[in-house]
Amino acid sequence: MEHPLEVDGMSHIQLARKIANLRYDEMQKLLDEVAVMLILDANKDKANNRPQTSAALFEVAEKMIDASSRTGDLWDICKKHMELEDD
Repeated sequence: MEHPLEVDGMSHIQLARKIANLRYDEMQKLLDEVAVMLILDANKDKANNRPQTSAALFEVAEKMIDASSRTGDLWDICKKHMELEDD
């Protein structure tokens, strides 16, 4: 598996700022997708007898799911204060 050092030529700071500026419902979707990808990687590592890596990935995925849930809570608070465009 390839693990790039950057995304589309963006620095980590640029990428973080783009993510942080997402509307919270969209950020929640992104966090959910990252969690799914981490779980898939964890399952691969588990199948390849890499228990430490697998366990760490599962733990990070769990925390990502928690972050996604809290971001959803944040969206529920904020959406009533926003003029929403039709999705």
